[in-house]
Amino acid sequence: MYTNTVLVATQADLAPTLPNYKLRSVHTYQDIAHCDAIIVDVSLPTPGGLSLLREIKQRYATAYLPVIALVPDCAPALIGQALEALADDWVCMPSQEDTLATRVALCIARAARDVATNPLTRLPGNLRINEEIQNRSEGRAILYCDIDNFKSYNDRYGFYAGDEVLQKMAAILAQQLELHEDEGFLGHIGGDDFVVLSSPEQAETIAVGICNAFDAHAGNFYNEADRARGKITSLGRDGTIQEFPLIALTIAIVTHGGKQTTPSQLGQLATRIKRRAKIKEPDGAKSTYVLYQEVPIAL
Repeated sequence: MYTNTVLVATQADLAPTLPNYKLRSVHTYQDIAHCDAIIVDVSLPTPGGLSLLREIKQRYATAYLPVIALVPDCAPALIGQALEALADDWVCMPSQEDTLATRVALCIARAARDVATNPLTRLPGNLRINEEIQNRSEGRAILYCDIDNFKSYNDRYGFYAGDEVLQKMAAILAQQLELHEDEGFLGHIGGDDFVVLSSPEQAETIAVGICNAFDAHAGNFYNEADRARGKITSLGRDGTIQEFPLIALTIAIVTHGGKQTTPSQLGQLATRIKRRAKIKEPDGAKSTYVLYQEVPIAL
């Protein structure tokens, strides 16, 4: 969800230069929050603008955010280091300050078009997911994750609360992937569906971590009464008032056996596996996963 918010790591006052954006100062990676772009002065002292830029681009949750590097006096060495750290653009300060607003707008537009991010979670969307599955899934495990009872939660608590659940879900996935995987991929298919690519050896460990982290936090999405009851009343798909368990996750793990399988085929297989995973304990409020170890040639 685009907020017109730009995070700024610089000692300069950019408010007059960027009057159409909400600017928020950041100093470390822990200050990074939901935004449309980040501006980093690469000459900042310890811990350093370049270090912050590198960390932003190395983390799953922020790697696809556009970052503009501010380079004092167009120093060639700093420009080269900023580009090596994967800055999306650079602006010389102060000589090119009047172009900063245009460069920020172009970076945001380019990120939306080229990366095809989900506007709510800012994770890569379907175009990038399909490319990753098509080109990089051989010898990888694919984790399809969705949230059970999410529709009933949305109907009961509203879309804004539902958006908070999805943003937290994205954060949990990114955190668990970072803990266990160096060459993974994280994407948001849409709605409450997410996809993770990992090594087969780490797939179950990641799934367990995701389930445990989500279950540990799920109660925080509810008011005290619903949390104590362990269920909610909400409108069912047939239009009647029904009781639903608290939200939980179902994860289908598909290990790609090296066969030529399309994203559509993998999606169909994951849907079948998830149906199997949804046969849970009676309360239905515990996250779970199912492992399918080899993709068949034909579905």
